[in-house]
Amino acid sequence: MTRLFRQPRFLLFVVVSALILAVLWAARGALFPFALGLVVAYLLIPLVNHVQAAMPAGFRSHGLARPVAIIVVYLAGLALVGIFLGFLAPLVVSQIGLLVNAAPALYQEGQALVNQALEAWNAYLTADLQRMIQEYAQRLGPGILSAVQRGTLRTIGIVTNTVSWVLGLLVIPFWLFFVLNDSDKAKRGALKLLPPPLRPDAEALRIIVDRVLGAYIRGQLILAFSVGLMATLGLMVLGVEFALLLGIAAGAFEIFPFIGPILGAIPAVIVALLQDPGLALRVVVLFAAIQQIENVLLVPKINGAAVALHPALIMVVLVVGQQLFGLAGMLIAVPLTAVLRDVVNYLYLRVGDEGARPAEALAAVGYGDSVTPIVREVPAATTETAPAVTSYRLEG
Repeated sequence: MTRLFRQPRFLLFVVVSALILAVLWAARGALFPFALGLVVAYLLIPLVNHVQAAMPAGFRSHGLARPVAIIVVYLAGLALVGIFLGFLAPLVVSQIGLLVNAAPALYQEGQALVNQALEAWNAYLTADLQRMIQEYAQRLGPGILSAVQRGTLRTIGIVTNTVSWVLGLLVIPFWLFFVLNDSDKAKRGALKLLPPPLRPDAEALRIIVDRVLGAYIRGQLILAFSVGLMATLGLMVLGVEFALLLGIAAGAFEIFPFIGPILGAIPAVIVALLQDPGLALRVVVLFAAIQQIENVLLVPKINGAAVALHPALIMVVLVVGQQLFGLAGMLIAVPLTAVLRDVVNYLYLRVGDEGARPAEALAAVGYGDSVTPIVREVPAATTETAPAVTSYRLEG
């Protein structure tokens, strides 16, 4: 192992990787569009692979299957965007206008409900407690609003304060085309930078990260769409105002694991409460039913075991992620924990007393059915100057 880390190629790989990471960190403010592009790539790669497999033999023989598949997926995506802009966008804009016009009346109704609740509680509280609660409420409201404003402005400033960010948005479609078209070549090139004995483990770890992140991103978006659709239809049936906006909000909050459904239900319950307290109770029942459908039927089928974590652990990692990295930490905490879980299990099997082979360890962790070819051991040629060692190459 000592000889391995002294190899010039490995040292070159480490130095180049460190320099690349340093440059990326320094330019992180302008790389947000490319991060979104990588998310889109995770979503599109399986679809592109499926379309490519369905291409005629003539396209594959001339090397056109992959580019044509990407173009077909692009056109399908543009069609979906056109449908959204043509049908849903006008409804969303209309409901936003109605909400803006109704905001003063909703605020007055909400203030009246709060005053009624305070009057009911005042019958059981002393004068000193009433004064303390009123002073605390007066300080809490502006404090929350100020914190939200500062956080929003800071986020927008970090993301959009450079011309590079705008240029990134313009080049993303072209950059994404090359990422989708040459993803396999990039993976092979990265592996060739490593010494042969490290390549199987590097490929196994890549498979783990790719499978977990891909499953998580696709799963969360599917869950968001499903929950948003169920919430919108349910709120329409119940007669809640602004059902489409509230359903979209419920779906958007779904990107936050575990706490997302609770956050998504709060706006709908508040609007329903302003209409009728009985309606608010029915909305609570609706979201409880949606949550049960999600947990029992959708999550096991969509995410499966790839990101399965105990709810108690999810709550802890969300708090830790938020404390360390804020909103971004909450978004990455769960998939990062799932990745670390499988990576640690894999490495534990590899460095154990018996030392499972890479393919065996990967299968034991649960990735034996990976579509991506794993690795196969092949004996290296024996020379007079070097003893026989075991090297590796990718199958396929």
